[in-house]
Amino acid sequence: MVTNTFAQGNGKGKHHHEFDQILSTKIAFFTQELSLTPDEAMKFWAVYNQGWENIMKEARNVRISLKAIKAATECNPPKSDAEIKNLMNDYFKACNKELEAKELLFGELCKIISVEKAARTFIAEEKFRVYLIKTLRKPGGGNNQQEKNQTGGSSQK
Repeated sequence: MVTNTFAQGNGKGKHHHEFDQILSTKIAFFTQELSLTPDEAMKFWAVYNQGWENIMKEARNVRISLKAIKAATECNPPKSDAEIKNLMNDYFKACNKELEAKELLFGELCKIISVEKAARTFIAEEKFRVYLIKTLRKPGGGNNQQEKNQTGGSSQK
């Protein structure tokens, strides 16, 4: 039902286990944040995963465009004004495509869940991103939290 779309690759070993743990946490987090019913959740994840994959593809293109601008403006001598303007236009196009992917996901979500829940999806995404950053910044990179989740609150096994 849920695919591994918010990370590249399907690694093995430790990284695969960590990815699966993040994915499980994300599913639980979103399900709770959005108060999804089991029927809504089944429909939601199919649509969300496809839409999020498209958003991430466009976000990568934005980052690539920014790297090109950085390289063009930091080289010695910098690229010409015309070249930099072209790179900026590429960047703006990439930003617009990312926005369009978000709008498309919102529209698709509105077909299967309420508009309010569809809007809260984007809030949940940001809240989950912040949660992950805070968790990974903790000593042990969040491993202590993972152990607590696995053992019901105790970090001992």
